[in-house]
Amino acid sequence: MLAPNIAVHELIGYRCRDRVIKEIEIRKTIEEELTERLKFERLMFDLSARFVNLCPDRMESEIQDALQLMLEFFRVDRCALIRIMQDGSHWQIGHIASADGLPHLPVRIDLPVDFYPWTFKSMVERHEVLAFPTLEQMPPEAKIDRRTYEEWGIRSILNVPINFAHIPVDPATDTSEFIPDLFGNGTENIEGIVLFFG
Repeated sequence: MLAPNIAVHELIGYRCRDRVIKEIEIRKTIEEELTERLKFERLMFDLSARFVNLCPDRMESEIQDALQLMLEFFRVDRCALIRIMQDGSHWQIGHIASADGLPHLPVRIDLPVDFYPWTFKSMVERHEVLAFPTLEQMPPEAKIDRRTYEEWGIRSILNVPINFAHIPVDPATDTSEFIPDLFGNGTENIEGIVLFFG
């Protein structure tokens, strides 16, 4: 008579133990996600603070340092700042940070939108974030983009469109700088931070 009661108590104990273990695993996952989010928000805050009241002669080096920090944070092979030209038919890789040993990409050279027509529409016209752990996950309408990514040796992507405010630096020579608008106020120019995984 005792044996069945012991078996029931053991079964209930196992179920409770399994439930507790599962709850602990869920909490650990949530805690890890929150920790990563906090690290990311700290990084964004620190990067934003770097550009407040920044001297124009330090802009290039600060952009380069910021890209390098993002490259390390996301553990990616390349991190680039893309400039969309005002006529909307071309774009440039304005700045790039790359891991050692990767082939160079064309920096500050006009590139036609035709290289990435689907990506361009998604980012510039619809302001969409594009994330594909593998290029095979890209939709069929992105076949031209996928082919270009493959030719450049890129195996996965994260593209994040951001607004930039166009700030004249020297009206006499019409040179200008583009300042990140992290709060969404600038609308004169759209650029994108593009993280290339590989």
